[in-house]
Amino acid sequence: MDETIGYYLRKLPRGYKERAIRNTVTPSRLDLSAGDMPHALSRSFSWSISPEDFEFWDKVKSSYNYGAPLPDLPNNTVCKK
Repeated sequence: MDETIGYYLRKLPRGYKERAIRNTVTPSRLDLSAGDMPHALSRSFSWSISPEDFEFWDKVKSSYNYGAPLPDLPNNTVCKK
């Protein structure tokens, strides 16, 4: 059974979780279904306009797909929108 995007994003480690949820500008998006963490990350928000940028979220997704280490949290907090 699929869970929601919000369910998976809340399972991210501290720092990643808050950023991912904050980047999800449409709260109803958190209620959409997702089969796993990589799917939830892909569907939650546009990575390229997030403060962290596409490369950061791609590395986060890869850590769940391939067991790669999570990237370091960036220091930026300004949204690119």
